[in-house]
Amino acid sequence: MQAVWLENAVKSADEVRIQTIPKPELKPGYALVKVAVAAINPVEKLIFGTIPIPGWSFPTVCGVEFSGVVEAVSDDVQNVKPGDEVFALCWKCGYHDPAPMIGGAFAEYISIAADKLSKKPEGLSFEQAAAICSVGTTASQCVIDIGQVTKGTKLLVLGGSSSVGLVEIQLGKLLGAHVVTTASTRALSFVQQFNSADKIINYNEKRWDEDADVKDFDVIFDCTREPDNLTKAIKGGVVRAGGKFITITDPSIGFDPTAHPPLSWAAFYGSHQDTTHQDYIADLVAKGKIQVPIEARFPFTEAGVIEGLQKVLSGKSLGKSLLIIDSH
Repeated sequence: MQAVWLENAVKSADEVRIQTIPKPELKPGYALVKVAVAAINPVEKLIFGTIPIPGWSFPTVCGVEFSGVVEAVSDDVQNVKPGDEVFALCWKCGYHDPAPMIGGAFAEYISIAADKLSKKPEGLSFEQAAAICSVGTTASQCVIDIGQVTKGTKLLVLGGSSSVGLVEIQLGKLLGAHVVTTASTRALSFVQQFNSADKIINYNEKRWDEDADVKDFDVIFDCTREPDNLTKAIKGGVVRAGGKFITITDPSIGFDPTAHPPLSWAAFYGSHQDTTHQDYIADLVAKGKIQVPIEARFPFTEAGVIEGLQKVLSGKSLGKSLLIIDSH
């Protein structure tokens, strides 16, 4: 089969190559899926070998989320069968997980533990299914599991134009929260079109931590690359005592959620694969209650893969970028 196979780390995205490798084995408890669409994510910077992630090593196949059709299953698999249309996140499955897996989606076929697969609901396209796994799982875990957002919660999303930020905003509003977000001048109209946030702060014109209306928030979700956002939030009175600060971009604040009093939870968070969250967000998208915008589609060629990686890793995307591996 054809796959984006890396023997070792690369120095730039234009060194990535598609190679012919054996179709993956079908192990007990696994399903073999013919990939239709794979999404390209900022985490693909793992190809540069600069980020130590448990469960990730070379050689490897890139790609952490996909949709496709089940081609075969092992004899002990009961939850899916050949012909089922499925999607999954193959990321951070290595923590306390008997079937660790990170990557594998940039290929014609992927072999994955069957219990990681979600069935694609009616009304959800293969493109939408591939696009929602990572951002949807991350947003849902942060809003529901950690943030415990409910009606009346004050939620600040730093970086509202990011794909995960957009899902956070929309999910927060669905749950009844008061939602404020930030965006650049370039991305302001993009965020406004979703009509979800109660207030959007143009951070090119005004600092969010100096806005008089942005005080005593219950939950702050940070998906920007700005340094010192936790310090700004505490010193500026943006987050209340006992509030929560969740970042997916700044590991320097640490992994211990109790380490930053007076906050009740403040840490870097790395999402983990969870079919409950996959199914939850997929249902909302299929019903039109949440949108995950798709900005660009790339063919499954070396030129297409390189162009897609360069676009996403530039940090200037407004929406998801997809690799179309097998048109349906």
